Amino acid sequence: MNYQRFYLYIIPILIFSFLYTPLLCQEVSINSAAVKFETVQDATKIDEYCYQLTGNKEKAGGALWYPETIDLREDFFMDLNLFLGCDDSLGADGIVLMFCKNKILGGKGAGMGYLNLKPSLGIEFDTYQNIQFGDPQEDHIAVLENGAINHRAQLYKPIALEKNIEDCDYHSVVLEWNATQFLLTITLDGKQLIQYEKDIIQKIFGGAHRVYWGISAATGSDHNSHKVCFNNLEMTPAGIIHQFSKTVENKLKRGNFIALDELAFNGDDLIFNTTTKVELEKLLNFLKNNNTKNLDIFSHVHDSTDDENLSIRRARALKNFLVDKGIKEDRLIPKGVGSQYVRSMRDLKKGLSNTRIEIYLFEPLP
Repeated sequence: MNYQRFYLYIIPILIFSFLYTPLLCQEVSINSAAVKFETVQDATKIDEYCYQLTGNKEKAGGALWYPETIDLREDFFMDLNLFLGCDDSLGADGIVLMFCKNKILGGKGAGMGYLNLKPSLGIEFDTYQNIQFGDPQEDHIAVLENGAINHRAQLYKPIALEKNIEDCDYHSVVLEWNATQFLLTITLDGKQLIQYEKDIIQKIFGGAHRVYWGISAATGSDHNSHKVCFNNLEMTPAGIIHQFSKTVENKLKRGNFIALDELAFNGDDLIFNTTTKVELEKLLNFLKNNNTKNLDIFSHVHDSTDDENLSIRRARALKNFLVDKGIKEDRLIPKGVGSQYVRSMRDLKKGLSNTRIEIYLFEPLP
């Protein structure tokens, strides 16, 4: 073998694989310093991680928008710091983290740049008591829907904070969205305050899963300076589409069995971790692009005293998931084969398990 030529080819391939492995993950860690956030009205950039939304002046309003849509079908994680000013007695009005169909700034003052944005979801950090809107006397946090700031009209009531957050200091805020459970968790200064559970894709955005997110603030006759700094952002850009490689697609079309080794189960329930969700999206996209073909789903189980029954339940669980996502039921044939078939020694030496899901594509009879 010509080792010099071998290394000439293999080293660039290894470097490319190392650099682009993160792109295979659904949830992408984003360098906020490299993001070109769009600033609206009074919002200005302070440095590579921080922005000022409003200065300490009357009737100011500013917003910051992430330039691309994100995908609400996937988990996201946001870790940032909010600065809500130094004046407790006459400070106003607060900051709202927003998810919207359009990048615009809502009403100022008590609206905090969020008022009347529809459809939308907002998480407010309100530092002023507007009695007419049902605000508590204390600084408070709440979930808002569709541009409404009146808490009497909201199902999720405001939570009064135990401390003043107009204290001339930055406050840590963490937002976590679990797309499988439709659960939004909000943590302030290390304390979990809100768990908001709702299918926001269907019930707020009418089935749309691509939305913009941004941060707004506003002042009225009372005022404070409002700022935000980003620590860590992990989310799924809506443009990423996961597909099988051309090699896998060609094997399926030629009638080969393909193992979906990234699917994870707990008993007969799918575990929707990152790798499982990516594998499911690949399968969904493939079936949608080959809508004249049918699919056999073979479930192999080798680690249970109830191999045959467990394997058919797993095959049916995958079928039910695909049907729920719009694949016609009569295209999918689930089959439980228990522990009848073992893998080759070559596959086992690679660390691949005998317990697996295999798929087989075929043309239905006329």
